[in-house]
Amino acid sequence: MTHQNQFYPQTQAIAPPTPMSTQDLHQVFSDWLIPSQDVVLKQEEIQDILGLFSPPLTASPVSENESSMPSCDLISLFPDVVGSTPVKPVQSKRRLTPIMPKTSNVVPIAPRPGHFSAPVTPKRKASHEDGDEMAMKRQKNTDAARRSRLKKILKMENLEKQVKDLECENSRLTTRVAVLESEKGALASKEKSLEERIRVLETQLSEAHRALTTIRS
Repeated sequence: MTHQNQFYPQTQAIAPPTPMSTQDLHQVFSDWLIPSQDVVLKQEEIQDILGLFSPPLTASPVSENESSMPSCDLISLFPDVVGSTPVKPVQSKRRLTPIMPKTSNVVPIAPRPGHFSAPVTPKRKASHEDGDEMAMKRQKNTDAARRSRLKKILKMENLEKQVKDLECENSRLTTRVAVLESEKGALASKEKSLEERIRVLETQLSEAHRALTTIRS
């Protein structure tokens, strides 16, 4: 037995590990589940900075059903170890305080048609008067142009009527001239015959006068 101990020296017995108490285990899991205070403060500072650049948030009313809902408890991973002391819930994020006041839910009643007229501002009244004046000017110009066109049409119709009357008168006078010229020719020939007759009578009268004188002598 002594010879065997020379080759195999006696080993020192290792002490078993000291078991952790329930409070130590609870502290370890609490540190692992709950974020540190510095991280929470940094998150709150970041949320405050973002709230300055983002539009203001309006607080929404909490309904009775939401307020009456039971809060969710954390599920313990080790019920036998952590059963003695309750686990602290995770700290919830702080809500930003709304900058703008809460808007009222009162819906404005629209006025009935015909009972309310919008106030007429001087600028709107002036623009309305300018529009009316421009419309009156355009109407006057349109009426003047219409009257001018009507006068031109009446004048053209009158001139056309006068031309037709003059053409009829010209044709009538041309016919009359032709008749008068024919009558003139007839009168001229008659005049010649009468002149010839007068000469013949004068010759006969002179011969009769000579005959009477010879008889007396």
